[in-house]
Amino acid sequence: VSFDVIPMGNYSLLASDRGSALARFTPIYNGTRADGRVIVALPESYKGKMVYFMLSNNGQSFVSVDNFKITECPYIPTNLTVTNITDNSISLTWECNPAVNYWTVEYSTDGQTWSNFNSAVTSATITGLNSNTNYKIRVISACGANVAGDPSNVLTATTACALYDLPYAEDFEGFTSSTSWSSSVMPDCWEAYKEGTSTSYYPSIYRSSSYAHSGMQAARFYNYCSSSSQTSTTYGYQYMVLPKFNVANPSALMINGWARRYTTTISSSYTSDVTVGISTDLNDIRGTFTPVTHITAASAS
Repeated sequence: VSFDVIPMGNYSLLASDRGSALARFTPIYNGTRADGRVIVALPESYKGKMVYFMLSNNGQSFVSVDNFKITECPYIPTNLTVTNITDNSISLTWECNPAVNYWTVEYSTDGQTWSNFNSAVTSATITGLNSNTNYKIRVISACGANVAGDPSNVLTATTACALYDLPYAEDFEGFTSSTSWSSSVMPDCWEAYKEGTSTSYYPSIYRSSSYAHSGMQAARFYNYCSSSSQTSTTYGYQYMVLPKFNVANPSALMINGWARRYTTTISSSYTSDVTVGISTDLNDIRGTFTPVTHITAASAS
């Protein structure tokens, strides 16, 4: 027997296999004020019998019970945690009652069709996955042959991007675009970062034929930077990070594209400077960033 409980005082779960008369009930579990999921193992003597249950608040304040269930396997895995992600695998751990020593790990891209495999320990690595794909993952306890518990809460994780081969091109068309500075929309496997504390001023795919060299969309930085706020934490630096590439000699790479500034008038309020470089740690872009070239857009058209 398992159930969720929110008590205001001590309480008891009573049971009877000799009918529903009040005098025939005996306590099988005594609870305290603690909230949570309660699991009670029924006596072996109840096997094959009609069993009645009763909950008593022992004369104290109210006790609320929900999700009452009678099952052969009441143990639900908890604390599912992703420990590692690659472009084709997801590793995870979980916790469960010591009475369980076997689990089924299930994973799905749509939450409808599930693939699965078994694990005899509270950890597993799901392999053979597609890169840059969202997966839903859950774990189910096995309490014997053909006796399974309820699934855990669903954990969502996304596999990493695979290495891109060259040549590579991106025109920023065909993606969901934005006309807001408070959200960042990037192509697949690109990443956007900002150092500023403002909720706005993200680099993003921006939809406007006025700013695109061709088509309707372009990648755009927006960083208002006046002479009095160049060091302000409100604005800070912005970064667009390209996907990882499968190359043997990075120093031989070349990048080209079109750049334009925001306005025809260059002032202290509108910067048109972009630096292209390499960072070895996205958790410390500024500290590991090595500039390769500096671009000042010479045109607003």
